[in-house]
Amino acid sequence: MKAKRDAEAKLGFPVKDAMITIPTYFNDTQHQATKDAGTIAGLNVLRIMSKPMAATLVYSMKLPPKKNGQFILVYNLDRGIFDSTLMWMCGDDHDMQGTGGHGHLGGHNFDHAIAKYIMAEFVQVNGLDIESVLENKPVLSKLHLHTKLVKCQLKQGTLACIVIHDLYQGKTWKGMLSRAKMKNLIDAYLTTSMSILEGIIIAAREAAKLPKKGDPDAVILSGGLTKLVKVQSLLNECFPG
Repeated sequence: MKAKRDAEAKLGFPVKDAMITIPTYFNDTQHQATKDAGTIAGLNVLRIMSKPMAATLVYSMKLPPKKNGQFILVYNLDRGIFDSTLMWMCGDDHDMQGTGGHGHLGGHNFDHAIAKYIMAEFVQVNGLDIESVLENKPVLSKLHLHTKLVKCQLKQGTLACIVIHDLYQGKTWKGMLSRAKMKNLIDAYLTTSMSILEGIIIAAREAAKLPKKGDPDAVILSGGLTKLVKVQSLLNECFPG
């Protein structure tokens, strides 16, 4: 219902009809539950569509179609999910050629990695028992709040200043985190996403859905975390040009 109210506030008129996007890996039960939730919210759900399909449709509206069609790879990385899908698009025809993902890979992993790094530094400097600190829920809440602030700073610059007052036992933590260090902290997660993506491409080539030495004609980035420089750099390395 909140989404409906937000949309109406943004558009300035009542919203009755809706097309809802869902992750690719949703099963029939989750698909139906999403549709039911839309109905309960007072919406006439016209269609439930996967996020990659929706991204491809939006992309197709912006560019002139190719006579021979084209392969579109959608890379979706958000707070709690990663998935990637290879789509074939020719005029009004859209067909999924391969898909894969990870239901527990996303921004929350990045937050945890940054929080763990800050925690390790804080414990070492103050000579504390890390297990005792980890059992303190207010400490964990403060850490995760500041990881978001750190990420915001690193979107604008190459160095983030971290100041957390009264983090634990009255002690304040002051430190710095560079963009390069954050890249190292999240590198394993991004490598996992790239391995999944490459697996989709290899499977499509082996099934003759994609030319043996061919790459997708275009890569669509979906999800807030695809704005990270590291993500775009890895994709450029995988698909030059």
